[in-house]
Parts: sequence; C-alpha cells; structure tokens
Amino acid sequence: MPTWGLVVETTVGVGKRKHMEAQVVAHVAGPREEALAELERRARFTVAELLEDSADTAPPEPVPEELPAPAAALEPAGKGPIAPVAEEKAERYADGVPVRPSWLGRTDLA
Repeated sequence: MPTWGLVVETTVGVGKRKHMEAQVVAHVAGPREEALAELERRARFTVAELLEDSADTAPPEPVPEELPAPAAALEPAGKGPIAPVAEEKAERYADGVPVRPSWLGRTDLA
C-alpha cells in the first residue's frame, strides 16, 4: 500500500531572492484516489470571473479622431466662465493614450 504526501508549494521572496518552498502537510496511506480526495478536503479553491486580462493581445479599440466639444462652459464659484480650450488633434500612442495630456499648460485649472 503506497503512502502519499500532500505537499504545498509556495513562492517566497522577491527579485533574486525569490524561490519556491515546499511543505508536507499530511500523509495518506492507500490508493491515489484517497490521497486526491484528502487533498480536496484540505485545500480550498476560489473561482473568480475574469473581467479583464492585461496580457490579452487583442487589438485596442479605435479611438475617435476628434473629441466632442463641451456642451457648456462651467462656472466655478467666485470666478467667471471658463474659456473653452481649443481641441487639437492630439498625438497619441498606439494604445490611444495622448502623448501630451490635455490639461498640460491650461491656466484655468487652479
């Protein structure tokens, strides 16, 4: 009759000191199926829905060339209306993020 070891492996440390450590949590004497059943009783797994995968290689969604103009100028307390900022075709990286943020250089942001 074989004896099976239930082993937990964990990653410890970071960078160059990162390594694996193994710990035997129990021994089960009997067939492999009994060992797997005991492992299932001892281990608790979580199922989670994948909402977004940062490693996904799908092409990014297209970014509109022109942004819609603001509906109305905002009027903060104690100040006059904010002058609308002229929308320029912003240079963008391949993923659609602007190279220069739209707020950079604005004087109406205090």
